[in-house]
Amino acid sequence: MRLQTPRQSAPDSKTDSLDARKLAEYAAKGLLRHIAIPTRHQEAQRQLTRLREQLVAKQTRVKLQIKGFLLQHGIDQPQGLSRWSATAVEYLKKVRLSEQLRYCLDILLDELSFIIEQRKLTEQRIKEAFSEKPHSKICKLLTTHPGVGPVIAAQFAAEIFNPRRFTDKTQLAKYVGLAPSVRQSGQMLRDGPILKTGRPQLRCSLIQGAWLWIRKDPNAYNTFCRLIHNTGHKNKAITAMARKLAVHLWKMACDNKPYSCAV
Repeated sequence: MRLQTPRQSAPDSKTDSLDARKLAEYAAKGLLRHIAIPTRHQEAQRQLTRLREQLVAKQTRVKLQIKGFLLQHGIDQPQGLSRWSATAVEYLKKVRLSEQLRYCLDILLDELSFIIEQRKLTEQRIKEAFSEKPHSKICKLLTTHPGVGPVIAAQFAAEIFNPRRFTDKTQLAKYVGLAPSVRQSGQMLRDGPILKTGRPQLRCSLIQGAWLWIRKDPNAYNTFCRLIHNTGHKNKAITAMARKLAVHLWKMACDNKPYSCAV
């Protein structure tokens, strides 16, 4: 007798009664699992860090619009604009243009100034919010890790919100979107791209923190070099270091211990 693997061969009908029956079958077989839901206060803390992420994205977008405006109208970029120095911005405010172009550029510069000010105010609010218990202790603990500052610490603490709900580092890596996918069939085993689950902003922050980590920590840099040798690609190596960083922060938060130099 042959057994057939149950799978959906074509898109099936979808109704409330069919969904209810499927959920009932899952519940009877014990396939449904509990999920962690943040409290109202925890969700508010997460929203505060996410607001900063949105402001940073808007700031980047406006800067690109200003550079595109200069390129479109043949206006030379002032020295220091790559770093957006105060001198370069001041030059853009005074450069001679036609009345219409002057108005358009002033609007973009005013928008950039407003967003920068709002971002600074938001960062100050985050600092105040996470200086209160119980977040103050966790954030102070996380900042002992090289490459992790107050912003990444607050972002990690807000998004994870209950580190002990993860039973192992694999769950944590999947939650932050840094776990590699696996393709195995018979004797063939191959690691695929990372599973980009979770919030992309947290994943990007962890990767940025990993770059700072390998610059400050010789042990981490040696590990990074070994990963480059094994993978042949620095982007894969830094992604692996970001996964290590996330696991370190998770363990530090669970064990209530500062960073140890062991990688």
